[in-house]
Amino acid sequence: MSDSIFTALKDQIMSLWSQIYLFVCLISFFFVAYHFGKALLTYHMTGEFPDTFVANREKIFNDNKFQQIVLPKMDDYDVELAIPPGQLLHSTVQGNWGFATDANGEGVAMGVYRDGYSADGSIFKGKSGKRYKRMLEQGPYVIKYEFRKGEEGHDVKIFVNEKMIHNLQNEGVSSDKLKVLGTNYANYNDLTTTKARGRRKLDYIKFIPKQANTQENFTSARPSQKQEYNANKIKTYLEEMKELTPENLGGSSQSLADHQQFIIQELFDHEWKGYDYGASFTFYLMHKEIAAGIPAGEIIENYKNDILRTKGDPYFNKKMDGKLAKQIAKALGYKKPRQLSKMMEQAIAKIKSITFTIEPVNVGQKKENNFKKVSEKVPYKIEPQKMGKRANKRVPQAEIVNANTQKDLFCPKNCVKPSMIDGNCEKDIIRMVVNGEDKFYRKCGYRCKGRYEKDYINYDQSGPGIKYDVKRDGCRYSQAHCVSNCNKVLVEVDESGRDLNALANNYTRTTETEKYLKSRLFATKDTTGLFGMKDNRLGGSKTAYRTDYKPQDPNPRQGPINYDAIWDFSAK
Repeated sequence: MSDSIFTALKDQIMSLWSQIYLFVCLISFFFVAYHFGKALLTYHMTGEFPDTFVANREKIFNDNKFQQIVLPKMDDYDVELAIPPGQLLHSTVQGNWGFATDANGEGVAMGVYRDGYSADGSIFKGKSGKRYKRMLEQGPYVIKYEFRKGEEGHDVKIFVNEKMIHNLQNEGVSSDKLKVLGTNYANYNDLTTTKARGRRKLDYIKFIPKQANTQENFTSARPSQKQEYNANKIKTYLEEMKELTPENLGGSSQSLADHQQFIIQELFDHEWKGYDYGASFTFYLMHKEIAAGIPAGEIIENYKNDILRTKGDPYFNKKMDGKLAKQIAKALGYKKPRQLSKMMEQAIAKIKSITFTIEPVNVGQKKENNFKKVSEKVPYKIEPQKMGKRANKRVPQAEIVNANTQKDLFCPKNCVKPSMIDGNCEKDIIRMVVNGEDKFYRKCGYRCKGRYEKDYINYDQSGPGIKYDVKRDGCRYSQAHCVSNCNKVLVEVDESGRDLNALANNYTRTTETEKYLKSRLFATKDTTGLFGMKDNRLGGSKTAYRTDYKPQDPNPRQGPINYDAIWDFSAK
């Protein structure tokens, strides 16, 4: 009888379990189907599958309409905001709203308000409540906010079209404190294309986690040792790449490209397979910042945590074909793969330039927070302030390149950087702080080198039956071929916008004669004597022309001297 009871109980339990199992299977099926459908929809909208079930992943918002957001708690992250081309940024009450800690704009707020500069406009509002400005006119713009954990709080670097314009200490917050996208204050959430109050459209706003993970290929348990190891790896790579020239090959049978490949393989501890395969995304991103003009010290500081992180990288050691090159270019923000190769060429050229200096890495030494120091060194920190005193020291013009936004243009052969002010220079005066000094610059376009110049090379292959091609034959006219196609450069001027090279030969600005000047056009030196001491310019001169006349030197020490060969002649 007991056996029959146990048998019946067992049958009931099995029947109940089969029902529960069927119910769990149905729930699992619908759950998987739902998320798979969302993944397919995301792929249809963006062309990429989402990283499902990953908390710390990149998030993209295609609309800046007000909404509540939930972000993971991270100390190191980037926020990227893209303004579409052709959009006019008026100084009226409208904005390209981004992430904020409060729905009414209190606390930390990202995005462009007004034109970023006029009135109470800004491009960022810090934790202290201070607004940070940048004059913006017409898109496209890509504004990137880099939040990093500092010694006292979260530091923020702000880039506009890859140029760093602000380097702020303790003005940021961790990502979990960003609660909203856009603003819910009054009618600022209403979409507008006019000068009326509201919000302007964005191409996208992107949240990019940058949380440092542990290194897979370094066994030390101390994070400081890992960072020092990686910093020295980057420093060695930059030094070897800088010193590598055709003259330094020393009769080696290997080509320059082979040596470069070996240097890159050393950077990745010989895990990279070579040019036929892709490198890591961090490697390409590092070179993009180098090409944009970021100093070597900051490159080392920014990438010492993740330069060797290749595990799980979607491009590392993948066969480099047209599809992979397109994917890498797209991830870097380029439209065409050739822009990727051009960027790498620009980065290598930047490394080899004289102005790219590599500071030594002190292993084992505690490093100070270098945010402030870097901001004092970089020549591209531009702040619209009231012009102060004239700087005494000059910066070579070749050091300050890409004064305008980055363009992917073809600069013809024989187009060279200007060394002085000409008709192709803009009138606006740009004030910069370089090494703690005030300096002034004007944007100038490239010029076409003339045939009479010493280092001119004739690339022109046109002739009878061969049509002139600017890409093959080089430039012919500065305005048509160089100014419109080449990126502009900064040429140093004085506080009034005048060429320093011209001022260097202006003898009226010497210390000897400055007290005698009344005008830039007319001298006040007494050069009479030709008509005698009592000359009457209205007529009736009492003395005739003198035969021993000798002009008086207007600038006795620094200016022109008497022409003794003729004036010392005496007629007898």
